[in-house]
Amino acid sequence: MPDMQVYVVDDEAEIRHSIVQFLELEDYKAREFEDGATLLSAISRDSSIVIVSDIRMPNMDGMELLSKIMAVDRNIPVILITGHGDIQLAVEAMQAGAYDFIEKPFDPERLAAQVKRAAEARSLALSNRELRNALSDPDRLQHVFVGQSDSVVSIRENIIDFAQSDDHVLIRGEIGTGRSLAARAIHAASQGVRNPIQILNCAAMSEEEMTEYLFGGGQVLAAFNSPNPLTLVFDDICSMSPILQRKLADALSKNEDDEKPHIRVIAIETCPAEGELESELLHLISGKTLNIVSLRDRGGDILILFNWHFERYCADYGHDVPELDASSAATLMTAPWTGNIRQLMKFAENAAMRIGNGESLDKIIETEFESQNGNSITKGSPLKAQVDAFEEMLIRNALKRHRGSIANVLEELSLPRRTLNEKMARYSLSRADFT
Repeated sequence: MPDMQVYVVDDEAEIRHSIVQFLELEDYKAREFEDGATLLSAISRDSSIVIVSDIRMPNMDGMELLSKIMAVDRNIPVILITGHGDIQLAVEAMQAGAYDFIEKPFDPERLAAQVKRAAEARSLALSNRELRNALSDPDRLQHVFVGQSDSVVSIRENIIDFAQSDDHVLIRGEIGTGRSLAARAIHAASQGVRNPIQILNCAAMSEEEMTEYLFGGGQVLAAFNSPNPLTLVFDDICSMSPILQRKLADALSKNEDDEKPHIRVIAIETCPAEGELESELLHLISGKTLNIVSLRDRGGDILILFNWHFERYCADYGHDVPELDASSAATLMTAPWTGNIRQLMKFAENAAMRIGNGESLDKIIETEFESQNGNSITKGSPLKAQVDAFEEMLIRNALKRHRGSIANVLEELSLPRRTLNEKMARYSLSRADFT
């Protein structure tokens, strides 16, 4: 996280310097502040920062500083350094919005681990804020899940519907289809967007690490002991052991019964799943289920997605965008895309980079899929979806060539104005995007 900075606040210069020096050795950009007032003048709502502050300081102590930081942005992570005997004060700080605390004398390695988690949480919060802004505008929502197929329209509608409550959600789909994006979008569009969100990779974490994070037993504050509501995203939840699944189900049931701060679970199930969900956990989290189809089942969305990402990458590399001919479009439409959208995005970026070296887009596409020894072509999408995709591509290319001149597009495509207007509306094409 190269843009993330750590602000260290302590009235004792020696302690300040030593924390900053250690964090810089851990490759963090760190900055010192001798008091809270100076720090407050340097932060804003969208600052990419983590704050480490002593709790006992003259003039403005850590609790007052925390309150003022929370007034700027409740999602700024604040780690408080407490002295022996300040545990009750630390608990009050957590209830007031502090991210974590560490007790003196502390292990620098432990502080580094806390800062790392806090930086990840801040980065995610800022990303979710940007996502929420997109979700607040129905026109921009199409840029979150790009496409016009019935399945992707349903996904966008379900995201908004599921965000209206704090119920648990189960997301099913293949790797690379945008499951994590859907999970973040549901959280970002919800009323609980200000609550922390943590994404846990069940396949990457050991059972001991997961148990400690969720239920305690180590040096981190357990999620189920949090004094504040939060959202937990379990990626590849079927990788969690049956014993831990049952323990999670029991904790979620008690969380509801005991009226504790609400924990919302958004679980991601990989299809096809290698394991199975325990029935009790499945019952608890599957009341709202979002099925995300594979890219190969989204018909004309393949061309829409490729063009959308390819144009963005061409702009990043400073290239003009070459037109896609019908043969290359057909190749893209009928490719298997086993890696789904993730694979398509990587290919689009690679293609944008290679055209800068003088290669033609059509040749790049031909070479890419011929290299799979004839196994790249699978059963095509329905004829109507392919026809619609080609039609949109032709209209889009004509608009691009003529810089949005409707008269020239009508002449080239030999279409009546009313027909062109209807087709542009169907494909969400606007003349203003090409002028």
